[in-house]
Amino acid sequence: MSAAWICANADGSPYRSFHDLQSYHVGPVARELAGLFKARWKIANGEDPELPAEPADGRTELTPTLPLAAQRVAISRTQHCAVCGGDQTFREIRQLFLDAIDAAEHLIYIENQYFSSEALYKGLLRRMADKKRSPLEIVLIIAKDAEGLLEQLSIGIAQNRIVRGLQQAARDNGHHLGIYYPASVAADGMGYDTELNVSWEAKRDDRELARSIADVRVDLLAEHSGQSDDQGRQALLRIEGLVERLSQLANGKSSRLRHHPLESISEEYQWVTTVLPDGLPFDSERSEEAYEKMATTEDSFFSRGVTSLSRRGSCLRCFGDRRKCAGAADG
Repeated sequence: MSAAWICANADGSPYRSFHDLQSYHVGPVARELAGLFKARWKIANGEDPELPAEPADGRTELTPTLPLAAQRVAISRTQHCAVCGGDQTFREIRQLFLDAIDAAEHLIYIENQYFSSEALYKGLLRRMADKKRSPLEIVLIIAKDAEGLLEQLSIGIAQNRIVRGLQQAARDNGHHLGIYYPASVAADGMGYDTELNVSWEAKRDDRELARSIADVRVDLLAEHSGQSDDQGRQALLRIEGLVERLSQLANGKSSRLRHHPLESISEEYQWVTTVLPDGLPFDSERSEEAYEKMATTEDSFFSRGVTSLSRRGSCLRCFGDRRKCAGAADG
């Protein structure tokens, strides 16, 4: 039996695939993750899930593609009491990212489907504006464009404004910023979705973990750029001048890496931006209030407008029709 989850646009066409990366864990951290999963499941379904028993020897049949030499892992959450039925709001993921940006001395590597978080944008601006700190190599890899009209409105407009602001800040403060998309292929984790992340941090004397984390980054870049031989991977490993090397690859025709065009070609998008130049009137950093307003004003002009737009564009995550994301199985 095999299963695949298909997320479709309103017209039935499937979303294209995006780069994704998962990790697996054993031992105490796996038990902690299972406990958080069970608590979230009960909030959503009203009952406790039945999970398989932990293997007696604590082992798994999975073989890691890129093993990390880590003995400790940190867990961080995004969860809002207004939508999860709890009495606490957690924004640990956002704070973790802000701390990491502030601590960066040489390189910031960000790979995500979108970049529309106002909090992370301001964090990057603060770090780049600090004249007492070292210049940064900043690599941002995102999807070329939004999947449909609603994603363009809710994410695309904010993303265009943010990345252009980052470009200006990099020029003004002497940093190297490269924004790319892979030809082969949000702020959701900051606000709208309930998220659970794991993180690793290498201390200054933990060279083995630092190297294995760097290997993950190099492996991602090698896949995007097609530089999989030893010489190419060594070039991707060096931090100094990384943006210049990636830009040279993006300028050529032999690499899958491309410079991001930072624009949308949707006619609906261009029309709506004349009415809503800043995008839809809610911010992922204030998603708790957005949920509350949507829940109490389902028949409001704004809610009905979103429903009408969703018939023309893709479903808006958390606000759109969840039935558009359906599980398909074959055996």
